[in-house]
Amino acid sequence: MLRFFYSQLSSAKPLQILSITGAEGHHAADVLRARPGEKIELLDGHGTIAECHVTACQHGSIQCQIISINKLQPPAHSIVLAQSLLKGKNFELVIEKTVELGVSKIVPILTQRTVTRLEHKDLDSKILRWSNIARETLKQCGGAWLPEISPPLALFEFIKTFKSNSLLTAAVITSSCLRPDQILAKTNERPGNIPSNVVILIGPEGDFSPQELEFMTKNDVQFFSLGDRILRAETAA
Repeated sequence: MLRFFYSQLSSAKPLQILSITGAEGHHAADVLRARPGEKIELLDGHGTIAECHVTACQHGSIQCQIISINKLQPPAHSIVLAQSLLKGKNFELVIEKTVELGVSKIVPILTQRTVTRLEHKDLDSKILRWSNIARETLKQCGGAWLPEISPPLALFEFIKTFKSNSLLTAAVITSSCLRPDQILAKTNERPGNIPSNVVILIGPEGDFSPQELEFMTKNDVQFFSLGDRILRAETAA
C-alpha cells in the first residue's frame, strides 16, 4: 500500500475528505500515479496512521477519504543513536537503516578522529536532506514514528546534555567488553532503574581517542563490543 505524509492527521476523523498537495501530492499523482478507488495510508510521523481510499486525482494532487484512523502509543523506551559524522554517503546509509530499525533520535557527533566537517553555511541544507531521507525511509518501512535528526554536536557536549534516566553506551574496538544484550540484562536487574532513553554512541573508523574513552568512563558510559572483527562505522550502527 502506498504511504504519504500528512502533517494535520492527528485532528482528522473517519469519512473526512483530505487533499494531498505539495511534494507529497505530486509524488502521489504524477510519480506513483495513485488512482480513484485505490487504498493508501497517510501518516504524520507522530504515531497516527490513517487508511484511506483515493476519491479524485489531478496534476500535482489527490483527494482521499479516511476509512479508519489508528493512533499508536509512543515507545516505552527511546533509542538515541549518536553516530560520528561519516564521509560521503555513509551517514545517509546509517540514517536509512536505523530508521528502518526504529530509532527515536539521530545525533551526528564530532569526535577527535572525525574526518568529515560541515561548513556552517551547509548545515541547514544537510539536515534537510537527512530529514527527507528519514521521511522516505519511514514511508517505505511501514513505521509510524519519525526520528528527530539533530544538528551535529561535539562528543563531550553531547554526553553532558543527557538526563540521569538514560543508559549511555558506546561501541568500542575490543572483544573484552560486554555484549549489548548483556548490558541491557544487567540494567533490567536493577529495581526501579529501567531507563527511558538508551543512548548508543558509535565512533569514527579508528575508534574513539584515549581522551574520549577516559571522559566517557568518568561519565558512566558503558562500553560494549560487537565481536572480534573491526567493523566500519556504518556497519556498527
